[in-house]
Amino acid sequence: MANSSYAAINPRVSKYDLYMILALWMERFRDEEQREDPVSKKVGAVLVLPNDISYAIDCSRNGVHAVARLIMAHPNIPEGCKVFVSRKPCSLCTKLLVQAKVERVFYLPIEPEYFPKDLSKENKRGFEAEKSRVDNLFKKKDVKHHSKPMQKKTLNDLMKKYWNKRWMDDAKECLPWPSFDKKTKCEVKKDFENMMKWMATIFVEAEERYSFELKRKPGSKNTVFNPAENTTEGEQAYHLIILAKFLAERTDDPKTGVGAVILSEKKEIVGLGWNGFPKKARYGEFARASHRDKGAEDSKYPYVIHAEQNALMLRNTKNIENATLFVTKTPCDDCTP
Repeated sequence: MANSSYAAINPRVSKYDLYMILALWMERFRDEEQREDPVSKKVGAVLVLPNDISYAIDCSRNGVHAVARLIMAHPNIPEGCKVFVSRKPCSLCTKLLVQAKVERVFYLPIEPEYFPKDLSKENKRGFEAEKSRVDNLFKKKDVKHHSKPMQKKTLNDLMKKYWNKRWMDDAKECLPWPSFDKKTKCEVKKDFENMMKWMATIFVEAEERYSFELKRKPGSKNTVFNPAENTTEGEQAYHLIILAKFLAERTDDPKTGVGAVILSEKKEIVGLGWNGFPKKARYGEFARASHRDKGAEDSKYPYVIHAEQNALMLRNTKNIENATLFVTKTPCDDCTP
């Protein structure tokens, strides 16, 4: 019998925390232009279907905000979706979220998307007006929005990058919370620090970086994406393989966590997956057991869907010709064809 306490002893990151971490990680995606906007911060966003399956992921790039890219690329999403944004969205993106009938928007309690570098008196007025517009849009359309908090050197680096004490001191006025006292601020920081610790473990494991070798089908001459020879694409590939490692943390198989990401020919992320049991499976029958537990292989492996299979089945586009798959383990014989 599988050890029923294994899942409690080895808890996974929750889906919502994972989606928020993915949104934050997308802020680092290398853009070909890599321009810095003096007014708007780069943002990552994850679109999640009503059944909590991740459907699409993107970031601000090529002059278009992350939420705008998601909504415009997927105009026919069903009502009741959720969107995880790394920062509080600007009014333009909020309008699109409202129009798309998104049910919930989650964002981190860090500096918002619209945050001028120079907060002079004039810019501060613009910032206050923008904040008011966003809050009013959320209130009028009854979109539920939530500020969601989530190896030491790496942790310190992450905290320096994302945690702004001055912003947190002003958060009571800038976030739509009825109270934001000292105790609440400490709790939020602690939650955020725990989330950064989880991210840090992934970074430490990947500290040595990766080298990439392009694998093609026999006879294929596709050179659309070649991280081995293109520096920018090499950085994008590194970013995407780390993204796959984040996904692997949601595995139902503690022995072999696998994550997979599909990148289209146009460099859009069109599929995400990890190895796990079928959606809505009764977990009592498909135990999340350790490989040391007796009978684990018989009770687990026949039912687990592989990461590559999940990414393919749940992709948001039909055409994946010339796409690139990033996966944390070498695909098995079943997945390779």
